[in-house]
Amino acid sequence: MKNYLILLPFLFFSFNLIAQKGFTTKTVTVFKNDSGFFMKDGKINPKENHHIFDLETMPKAAYGTFWLSNENLMHLTSYQKEMTSIKETKVENIPASNHEFLKINKGKKVKLFLPQDQIFQGIIKNVSANLVFLQLENDELLSLSANRIQYAILLEESNGFDTTSRSDTTKTNKQIVDLQFKNNRQQNIELIYFQNGIGWTPSYKIELQPKLKAKITMQAALSNQAENLENVNINFVVGYPNIKYAKTLDILFNDANIANLFNQNGQNNYVQLLDRARRGGANVYSSDVFTPSGVNNNTSSNPSNIKSVAEEDLYFYSLNNISLPKGGRGYFSIFETTVPYEDLYEVNLVKNHNNYYAYQPVDYKDEFRNKVWHILQLENKSKHAWTSGAAMVVKKDGDVIRPISQDDLNYTPMQGTGKLKLTISPDVSVKDYEKEKERSVRKKEKDGYFYEVVTVSGEINIQNFKSENIQLNIKKTVVGNLLNSNLDWLKSARVNIQIPLNKINEVCWEIKLKAGEKKVIEYEYDVYVRR
Repeated sequence: MKNYLILLPFLFFSFNLIAQKGFTTKTVTVFKNDSGFFMKDGKINPKENHHIFDLETMPKAAYGTFWLSNENLMHLTSYQKEMTSIKETKVENIPASNHEFLKINKGKKVKLFLPQDQIFQGIIKNVSANLVFLQLENDELLSLSANRIQYAILLEESNGFDTTSRSDTTKTNKQIVDLQFKNNRQQNIELIYFQNGIGWTPSYKIELQPKLKAKITMQAALSNQAENLENVNINFVVGYPNIKYAKTLDILFNDANIANLFNQNGQNNYVQLLDRARRGGANVYSSDVFTPSGVNNNTSSNPSNIKSVAEEDLYFYSLNNISLPKGGRGYFSIFETTVPYEDLYEVNLVKNHNNYYAYQPVDYKDEFRNKVWHILQLENKSKHAWTSGAAMVVKKDGDVIRPISQDDLNYTPMQGTGKLKLTISPDVSVKDYEKEKERSVRKKEKDGYFYEVVTVSGEINIQNFKSENIQLNIKKTVVGNLLNSNLDWLKSARVNIQIPLNKINEVCWEIKLKAGEKKVIEYEYDVYVRR
């Protein structure tokens, strides 16, 4: 007889090693750089003043952010411990012959098939070594040779198969975390830590409405690779978190020598890491007993600056009762507001030249050279700071929604203004050129070099082909020393490190153009050219 084994293992440890058992996640503060700050609380029932956790299943916290708070918690240690486990295996013996199958199902209704298409149906009354006794429907008792039965069909549920159990005891080394308390009373624990693997990014829908109004809707895309979240409060943070040791795992989880712990990752400041890819897992720390700095023996309160409100230079969007399993993605509506906007047109002219040894005049008459952008300038009159994110602009006409553009909306504080590129406007023309007006030979000597002074005159021809008035901003970087302009210009100068004689000037003309109007801007500047 052949036995087919179905193994059903059960594993028991002599200690409770379920990580974070009894802890409930209350709040997760999520940053845009794929990191989050977790706040939990729970109840622990120590045995002999100890409670054991399995280190493998604990959160991989960043150094200095792992804190367990309880007034009766004395020590937290982690070390290798020999654990005794019992594995129980259930073995089901499947019958290998018709005789055994019928014997197991005594009292059941069955249909038996014999050679020459003989079929008998009835209730199995008994099974001996060689005979099967079948009670037929007319209450007659039929005896059949067990060897003649080719196969049987059981017409009702089987009595099941014989099952035996086997227990195996094994000993393994486990890296554990041991909490030691002053007493065995039930303990209320607060747990906070910072870990990677969870982040968010915003996106906006901007619907243009009549009377220069824009309805802005923002949603948060949450990516969770950290741990299961169930009915937790989520804070989506706007701002730049300064977590110095964000890339350094706490010594509980780090297999580096403590003396080298802070040299393994170089710069740890998260301000430098905002756009980096998701980081991987961590090694388990396995060494002698140690007590990490995260144990708090004197207080049972979390840091007072962890709040779901605007705090210092960070701003928190807060949503309650959010559930998202590990590996999940989700979109969550944050706010909707209507703000005023203004249509602007902007063009950035090409820098005047980049050759400090000889001025090279160029005739800029290419009508496709200067791209005039239609800009949407939004005034943040809402009660929310706008964090940087992708923004889609649409316009609704009845039931039809027409796409206008998509670009990045930069961070915009409350009462501030944000600009968003819409499209290049073909109905606003800007053409510019420059020419050398005069030159003074050997005008100045500096550092062993002689310089000539070249006076440059420039001209910008602009025309509004649109059927409405517009505001046009013309920007240009000018290397040299500004002289004059026939129209007012805004000027901002900075030092030129390469040739201090020539300043670097950012200039801007803010021009109002009526429908169909033309204007000409004329300006001059000097530039020192080394001979």
